[in-house]
Amino acid sequence: MHQEGKSHRSLESLVRRRYTEDLNPYRIFRVVVAVAAASHSLRAQEEVTPAVVVTRASGGSIRTPLGLGIVLDKDSSLVREWIAIHQAALPVRLLNTPGITTTYENGGQYSRGAYEYSAKFSIEVNEPVTAVEIRFLTFDVWGGHSRTLTMTEVRDFAKGTTALQGTWSLYSENEASEFYASIAYVARVRTADGRVITADIAPVLEEARKFSAKFSEGDLDPDKPGKPGK
Repeated sequence: MHQEGKSHRSLESLVRRRYTEDLNPYRIFRVVVAVAAASHSLRAQEEVTPAVVVTRASGGSIRTPLGLGIVLDKDSSLVREWIAIHQAALPVRLLNTPGITTTYENGGQYSRGAYEYSAKFSIEVNEPVTAVEIRFLTFDVWGGHSRTLTMTEVRDFAKGTTALQGTWSLYSENEASEFYASIAYVARVRTADGRVITADIAPVLEEARKFSAKFSEGDLDPDKPGKPGK
């Protein structure tokens, strides 16, 4: 009986000591500091800008109005895909997810109409630049790479947002009919202090090969001089 009383008092003493240790201000302070440090580290990781961001958007119906109620691909429900690759290392970035559409320009009395690729988009300039090159890779409904459309603007860009527009002639009605998707990216930039900064092509190739496994680095090259285009 005496032994049981002693054991009971020992247990009470142990519980009281553990409870007192748990309420020790220094120990609580250390726990609070540790939690705060972990929270700060997590926020810092979340605030780091990714090196590459890929965005996607709908490019609208594959149909192209020709006028007088005539529509190319009028019986198709396909919706085009727009993809844009944004790279933090470049001082110019695409806003949102720009892409390519097809349009038809009616001819005059003595000329035929013509199909065109068209793009309207904006860029954000983070430091003064004197030239920028944007490329659009186009793919057909079968996943094949059709064209590499290039838009080069040689002019002084101050920091801020600038709206751009480009058009390129299409080779045929078949190309207009089968055009399905585009990948947009800033290919290179010349800064006001003379540096030429080029894009990392690895993420571009990765996205392009999701359409065509045969897509090669050489396919990134712009259409050769002499091909129709403007």
